[in-house]
Amino acid sequence: TDLSKTCDETGMHTTHTLIIYLTGGPNSGGETVMLKKLPKVHEFNEETAPATNAGELHRLYRSACTSCCEGTYDEAMPRRGRLFVFPHDAPHLAMPVLKA
Repeated sequence: TDLSKTCDETGMHTTHTLIIYLTGGPNSGGETVMLKKLPKVHEFNEETAPATNAGELHRLYRSACTSCCEGTYDEAMPRRGRLFVFPHDAPHLAMPVLKA
């Protein structure tokens, strides 16, 4: 989850995260994946630790989304200029970037 920010002048709190993709395209990685639940960090780290390059890490992240997070709801694929908005408390994961 992302942290809420507080406005010093009004005391109001933010409720949503906004991501603006600056790059992206087919097979570039960097997707934002909406998870069904947050993983236990040690389980996720154990599953992704064997990666030796970005492609392997991306594959292991995909596998960990299923085994540690009970799957995914959806994902936002990076595309230059795309805006993705979601609540701070929505479990999510940034997939590794494969090419910029």
